[in-house]
Amino acid sequence: MGDDDCVCSKAAVDGSNTCSGTVSYDDAVEWCSVVGARLCTQSELLSQDAMGAGCGLNNKNIWSSTSCGDDGHYALTGKGTAADGWNDGCVNGTSVDVAHAACCADSSAGGCGPTSPPPSAP
Repeated sequence: MGDDDCVCSKAAVDGSNTCSGTVSYDDAVEWCSVVGARLCTQSELLSQDAMGAGCGLNNKNIWSSTSCGDDGHYALTGKGTAADGWNDGCVNGTSVDVAHAACCADSSAGGCGPTSPPPSAP
């Protein structure tokens, strides 16, 4: 877990170990909202809160909820770094399928770690 007290993250959110694959920003937001979670922030990714979240995302780009540029959002790896060729991690255009979804959820429950699942859908 990174600097945040208790941010839980998970890449496969539907209980079937299905990963999002490379999706658009909007699809990544939907992927997480279905289970009551959200995209991780740039700060959470930099703090490695999504490290070990599953789906092999430690070395793949993950959409963040943090906006940048005119029409973009940051995408960083689960290790909190920009992937090769991505300078600072800012991806302009939210409709391009260039990063994966990993979901974060705030939790006050003790013992929450980076591979704990977000809350289940009702």
